[in-house]
Amino acid sequence: MLGWGLAIGTTITWAAQSSHSPAGVGTLVLNVGASIALIWRRRAPVLVPLLAYIAVAASFVLAQYAVSVFSQLIIFLAGYTTIAAAPTITSMVIRIGACIGALTLILALVVDSILLSIVESIAIVGVLTAITVLAKKASAENRRLVTDVERAAAEADRREREAVAAERIRIARDLHDAVTHSITVSILQARGGRKVLDRDPDEARAAFDTIESVSEQALVEMRRMLGVLRDGTTPSHNDHTSTASAAPSTLRQLDSLLASVPAAITVQLDVNGDLNILPPSVDTAAFRILQEAVTNMIKHSDARRLGVTVDVQPTTLTLRVQNDGKPRSGIRPAGYGIIGMRERVAAFGGDFTADTQPGSGFLVTARLPLREHP
Repeated sequence: MLGWGLAIGTTITWAAQSSHSPAGVGTLVLNVGASIALIWRRRAPVLVPLLAYIAVAASFVLAQYAVSVFSQLIIFLAGYTTIAAAPTITSMVIRIGACIGALTLILALVVDSILLSIVESIAIVGVLTAITVLAKKASAENRRLVTDVERAAAEADRREREAVAAERIRIARDLHDAVTHSITVSILQARGGRKVLDRDPDEARAAFDTIESVSEQALVEMRRMLGVLRDGTTPSHNDHTSTASAAPSTLRQLDSLLASVPAAITVQLDVNGDLNILPPSVDTAAFRILQEAVTNMIKHSDARRLGVTVDVQPTTLTLRVQNDGKPRSGIRPAGYGIIGMRERVAAFGGDFTADTQPGSGFLVTARLPLREHP
């Protein structure tokens, strides 16, 4: 665009003159040619400016050493292009020297003193060099800012994807814990109810009531969690799907959790310390851990006794779930439930163990630090 602008400006200036001598026509052709040549200055940043300098020098001779504004602009643009395109500092120094030499020769045509032409050349090239350095610095700063913005956007996108993935994993764990517990309890209560249906209808009715209650809990929990997956929103405590039968998510609801254990299993619950000091995230995670531990122990063993201990200390929450049974034949006590419990504890920087005990029984122990995990 600059090349075309110089060519048009030179032509208009020449056309506005009162006389048009052959020398003036030649000067016009040389200046217009030099201007148009500068259109390709970025493709050949040395050759094109050199040709432009030669054309301008020749125009000076034809114009009887008269200097026009557009000739000066051509000199500036050609010099700037040569210096700005230098790939290295060494190359830039060489090109600066070459420009000074070329301008000295050109200015010597119109300036009486060779010393003055050298001084003017140095001044012109100095200005061009300063402009080049400032332009390069601004360009580098702009590229750095663009890179920083792109990097920040990529980092934010990565963190968002990781947060979404972590949230989906958390939801999957909650669904696994709640639904597995409810289904396990329903199966065991159904078996017990069927055995005593004729002998003790009241006990059978109690078993069926438990099945209904835990099934409703599982249904509400599934609706809430699937709503999160579908809508991408966090379930609210005021959600219309949340009812009194919603699956408990705090250790203060342990009695409700243990009430669903089959009547054939004796349950002992010991709570030491103040549950109110627990951070909400630790409280919820602890409940889910106990829920899964209890589910595993009544599902995978023939236990008749189940002990649950919750010990709240100023800096640590300790959970213990132990039974007196042996694993059922052909059923592995370990599985996704234990993996999920271990991951929940690890997320808070705690310790987790799950193993059989000497003689008989299975013990799950989890220790969680009482601080909000980032």
